[in-house]
Amino acid sequence: MAPSKSRSASPLRAPLQTVPPLRNSPFPATETRTRHSHRTGTTMKTSARFGILSALAAVTPSLAFAHSGGAHVHGFFAGLEHPLFGMDHLLAMVAVGMIGARAGGRSIVPVPLSFVSAMVAGAFLGMAGIGLPSLETGIALSLVVFGAMVGLARPLPLAAAAALTALFGLFHGNAHGLESPESAGGIAYAAGFMLATSMLHAIGILSAVKLAMAAQAF
Repeated sequence: MAPSKSRSASPLRAPLQTVPPLRNSPFPATETRTRHSHRTGTTMKTSARFGILSALAAVTPSLAFAHSGGAHVHGFFAGLEHPLFGMDHLLAMVAVGMIGARAGGRSIVPVPLSFVSAMVAGAFLGMAGIGLPSLETGIALSLVVFGAMVGLARPLPLAAAAALTALFGLFHGNAHGLESPESAGGIAYAAGFMLATSMLHAIGILSAVKLAMAAQAF
């Protein structure tokens, strides 16, 4: 009986050949879009986490004051409502957020921060019984100046914007301090209006971003 032929040449066991991708294949583009979407999603998640952490960092000290005693609770909520129920304070603080957003990039933070820092200084002057001259005039003038800064075709240089917002923040803070309740704890009262001011700044920033996106859509 003749020996059987080798089966190595069987077509069933022939090695598979790799077919090169077509030049006009849509798959590379799809892969690129997938990677880009993954990077974009990661960036958005990182930004969201940063925003949540920032909000928690702002709220946590205030909640600590709110739970530390009756006077602190009264002072905290008195400070919280003062900027929210004063139309002049509310409009000015939203405008400051919009001014910061117009600066863009890392310059978003310095403008609101300069306002809050000067506001706290003015508030403690007011709590000590020291009132700034022409206080009401300064607050009214801040609305005019901030409105003009929001409406400028090109934003002011960062140093000028921060200096102006700090100047008028001193007036707004002084009004907070002069109108603080006698029974309110000073630190808790300051924590309340700082939290309210930060919230109004955030509303201004988000409003400016939304308006800019709507303008680009048209």
